[in-house]
Amino acid sequence: MPQFRTSSHSAFRLFYHLVLITKYRRKCMNQDILEDLEVITRGMGVRVGGVQRRI
Repeated sequence: MPQFRTSSHSAFRLFYHLVLITKYRRKCMNQDILEDLEVITRGMGVRVGGVQRRI
């Protein structure tokens, strides 16, 4: 992966961190939801040329 992405007048490197907050600390993520989330985020990364480190 290149260190920075560049355009004609700028250079950038973006990182995203997703945090989900649940009420009363209830567990909301089961294995099926995690698998769906991984497929969705990998697809988003492919479209923008990114890399998914872990989920």
